[in-house]
This record gives sequence, C-alpha cells and structure tokens, in this order.
Amino acid sequence: MVSAIEILFRETSVPDDLRDSSFARDGVWLTWSSAFLKFASRLRRRQPAVRPPRVVRVGCDSHYDRTFTSDPSIFEDDELAAELHRYAYTLTELEPGDELILLDGLIGNGLDGLELRDLLAALRDAVVRERGDQQAALYAPLGSTGPTSGQFRLHADLYVPHKMMNIFDQVPTDGSGTSLFLGVDDFFGMLSDVGVPLEIVEQLESLFKRRLERDSFQRMQQLLYPSRRASWSDRLEQAMARRCRRLRLRAGQGYLINDRRWLHGREAPSGGVHPRRLHRLVFS
Repeated sequence: MVSAIEILFRETSVPDDLRDSSFARDGVWLTWSSAFLKFASRLRRRQPAVRPPRVVRVGCDSHYDRTFTSDPSIFEDDELAAELHRYAYTLTELEPGDELILLDGLIGNGLDGLELRDLLAALRDAVVRERGDQQAALYAPLGSTGPTSGQFRLHADLYVPHKMMNIFDQVPTDGSGTSLFLGVDDFFGMLSDVGVPLEIVEQLESLFKRRLERDSFQRMQQLLYPSRRASWSDRLEQAMARRCRRLRLRAGQGYLINDRRWLHGREAPSGGVHPRRLHRLVFS
C-alpha cells in the first residue's frame, strides 16, 4: 500500500463526526494526494473538449456487465495518458487484504460529483488498456435507484474483479442510509451455528474462496436469501444484524475493500436512492 499512499492517496485523520466509533477509529483513512488533485485539475481543463462518459456493455452473459467509459480522445494527449496509466497502475497495485480502507474528502477540493465521474471513467479505461481486458475494471452504474429503493441487505458484489472502491455522492444528510459491514470470516463462522446446511455453506465458500470466471452476485443472493424462506433464514439474518458494524458515511467519503473479504449493505435511506448515490469502481 505504500506506493499508493505516496502517489494516489495520502493518509488523513478520522473525521470528527466518526471519532466516537471504534470501527472508524481502527480503520485506515485515506484522501487524494496533492499530486493527484493537481492531475485531476489538468484533466478537468481537458474535459470540455471531449464527450462525457457513456455507459457500454462489456460482456454477453451477465446482468452486471455495464460500465462507464470515457471519450478515447483523452488518450491522444500523450502526457495526460502517461499520467493516467501511472495512477491506474498505482490503484491496481493497492491490495486491501482483510482491511477496510476508509476514504474521506474525495469530493471537494475543486472536484464535484460529475467531475469525479469523469475521472473514474478515465481511470477505468486506463486499467483496461494496461491489462488488455475490457472486464479488468468496471465503473458500474447503480442498478436499483428511485424513491422506492430502500434497504440493501448484506452482500458481496462478486464481480470478476475483486477490489472495490465505493465513493458516496448524493446521500441524505439526515444520517439515514447507514453503511453496514461484516467480515467474511465472521460471516462463515456463524453459518453452522444457525443451521445453514453444509451444501449451501460449501457453495458459498466456492464463491468467496475461488477465482470467479463470471460475476456471481445473483448466485450468492439465491443461496443467502432464498425466495422460499428456509428454517435457518431468519436466524442467519438476525445473527448478521447483531455482528455487522455500522458507519454513517457522508458525501465524499467511502471505502475500498477486497470484495471477497467483506459483506456490505445499507439501511434504508430517506427519500430513496439517487442515481448518483455512489460511484463504484471495481478492478483487478
């Protein structure tokens, strides 16, 4: 993580409103580095000359293969393209492991939510160009949004890429929509205690512990939250609710995780879910 902290991020202190949370205090908090903010400013000056990011599909057998992509003319500027590749490489080298890396101040400092969208789309495309694989990184638009969207039960997204960065943007200011986190080791530790059948435990373990060839969110949902409630379903959800940790994250805050090491979710936000509730970048 050292190179990422020196180049892309810098360490920062726990936000004042979260100092009472031991979970927040124990976490590593990062914000953009000064050098990266200067680069973002140069990219913004270039953006008016290019088209805004658009959504494309990069697979043929998945409900979760959509991504924002930037105008390719950005890469015609050799100096800008070289810096993009440098920051993209630094990002992909960052390995969160079992840590929950917490983020603050990623919107602000002259960078608004739409400019962050442009920036993340360009970083995503740089990762793809580095790896020669359209699915090496996805800047995925949100799936379910609108005034009726509410709670999102604990889950892992289980894209093929395993690293995930979520940055909150349009979120309620009343404290609703709290983020939920549960470590995967804690999760698997409680399965047998609440009577989850061994065959289901083994199938869940295969999703989290083996390399995925395709996104597996739907499969995990079917196993974890079966449409026909099983005798163990309520016990498991109650145990997960007791053990999960909660953080009220504001606009510009977020987290970076290994998506195979954490379940995450949200309590219901007031007013539903804005289409720009969060920016989600997944990468390998």
